[in-house]
Amino acid sequence: MVDVHCHIIPGVDDGPDQIEKSIEMLKMAERDGIRKIIATPHRNHPLGYPKGNVQEQFDALKDAAKDAGIDVDLYLGAEQYIGKEDVFKTFEAFPLFDGRYLLVEFKTHIDLESLLTIVYELRVKGFWPIVAHVEMYPTVINNEEALTRIKEEGGLIQITASSLTGAVGRKIAARLTSAVRRGQVDFIASDAHGLNMRPPVLSVAQRYVQKNATMEIANRIFSDNPSKLMLGEEIVTPKTLKLRKSGRKAYLIASLITALVMAFSLGMRMIPENEAQSQNIETPKTVETVISSNVEETDPEGPVSALPVPEPKVVAEEVLSEPAQTLESPSKDSIESKYEEQLFELKTEYEMALDVYVDEIIEIKATVIDQEERNNKIDAIIDAIILMEQESDNVVYALLYDMQNELEKEKYTVERVQIFRDEYNDIKETTKMTYMEKIK
Repeated sequence: MVDVHCHIIPGVDDGPDQIEKSIEMLKMAERDGIRKIIATPHRNHPLGYPKGNVQEQFDALKDAAKDAGIDVDLYLGAEQYIGKEDVFKTFEAFPLFDGRYLLVEFKTHIDLESLLTIVYELRVKGFWPIVAHVEMYPTVINNEEALTRIKEEGGLIQITASSLTGAVGRKIAARLTSAVRRGQVDFIASDAHGLNMRPPVLSVAQRYVQKNATMEIANRIFSDNPSKLMLGEEIVTPKTLKLRKSGRKAYLIASLITALVMAFSLGMRMIPENEAQSQNIETPKTVETVISSNVEETDPEGPVSALPVPEPKVVAEEVLSEPAQTLESPSKDSIESKYEEQLFELKTEYEMALDVYVDEIIEIKATVIDQEERNNKIDAIIDAIILMEQESDNVVYALLYDMQNELEKEKYTVERVQIFRDEYNDIKETTKMTYMEKIK
């Protein structure tokens, strides 16, 4: 097997900080049946990665692996952060195998249209973009048609092995499994950062795909596509199935249920730490750890013409951001309390808005006699609910990702994040019928 996304170079990003840990990761990968690893340190990251000389650290790791007799070939690549503002100018590119494949990550709360624009512009520039750990983007994973649209723009899809088997929750795992079955997933990688959380292991995901999809799909993801990537051959994905669209009434019910349940889930008190199971389940690292509104962006003047295939290194015009300042480490309780307060504030806002929407629907049904007028008024409320649902999903999932990232950065356990996520999913199931009755 080939692992096309792995943070294994020591001391350059948020992966292992010592070469000894990198060697142990290589040994684990070898035992798992991985024979080739593309090391993908963060590049152009808002947090200031890489920290050291990537090439020197990579060469040192290769020498150490050879001395240890480890039968895993190492190749240098990158996981490259690209914003919408970057893609319209000259930037430093770090393609895999010095070819045309770019493993790309975005800010966690990127809107879908901006993501699609970046994918399209990279294709225009001659690259084949691979969207890294696609499950980490709420606007993608919560949109049934998002993967289809990414593929239509020429993007390839990579998901994380542990996410497929449930590390970020059953709901997301189910959506990823569906995408695998539809042939929308091109790569499954470890995105490993260490030995314990999200380790360099692919065999579990490989067996899962063989069992829950087909052997043909498993071979394509774990063998055929990595081979084409290494040879610089174009990966042509199979024709995806058209996703069935629900009727407006069904969408109203689902949207209202989701929004109402969101309020309840946000209002849940976090389970005390002594009652939580220490699961240490990893979710994908976010690109940014601060939630902010999308910055208004404008397209450049005139169309972007196709460019020849660039060399691996192109001079950058400017630096995205300064490295984050080093601050005194906060306590685990202070981090958890900070996010609990933010969630509680959101809960209050959503509950008030949802109460108003539900009351309005009930009143309209009871007082408006003309059917067309009644439908028009309810439709207006439906639109408001759908918009609030989309916004609330983005904010809540981004908060949970950021909470986990901050805890992991300080080497704390993250069980309360997973517990909160699981409770949120459980409440959706148990309260579904109640709210369906309310809006009948």
